[in-house]
Amino acid sequence: MSVPARVASGIGILCLSVALFATGSTAMGQATPTGETIEAPIVNAGGETVGTLHVSESETGVTFSVILNAGALAPGEHGIHIHETGSCDSAGEMAFELAGDHFNPTETHHGAPGAEMSHAGDLGNLTASEDGSADFTISTERVTLVPGETTSLADADGSALLIHSEADDLTTDPSGESGDRVLCSVVAASTSATPGTSPVASPVA
Repeated sequence: MSVPARVASGIGILCLSVALFATGSTAMGQATPTGETIEAPIVNAGGETVGTLHVSESETGVTFSVILNAGALAPGEHGIHIHETGSCDSAGEMAFELAGDHFNPTETHHGAPGAEMSHAGDLGNLTASEDGSADFTISTERVTLVPGETTSLADADGSALLIHSEADDLTTDPSGESGDRVLCSVVAASTSATPGTSPVASPVA
């Protein structure tokens, strides 16, 4: 084989190696996005569907899109968080109690989304219109849908998205004084226990 041919062959092997590394399950310790889109109903404490949650993951993080029907909320700001358990069962002393606390795998202080000190599940506030509807989208790099990762929402207990009755002050631990849990949607269902009457998220083709 001539020298130019050997060089070209070497470059081809190097390019192939880089391509294989880039499409592997991890790159520099980061989870590879699944490309999956999740759609799930958003319910109130009475079990009525009042909106839809869409969740998707890309190279830039996980995006949550909330669409609420008119009358779903009182007008104004409402705290919105990811909680640690995939249940929207309304049983318990308070609505959606079985969803547990905020998703907080790094055990940090509550705060604004993206702040140095905040839970991975802190998504700030959404604003409901005068008719009680809302259209809210936020992306975060602090969580993943890839199972097995420390920050995965698809762990054994699953995860849920909750919307509260009041605005989140983005400071006070553990939940920003955001009031009662009024709306809920399962992001990932629990595989370790039956989550009662939780509406289960489903992949969208």
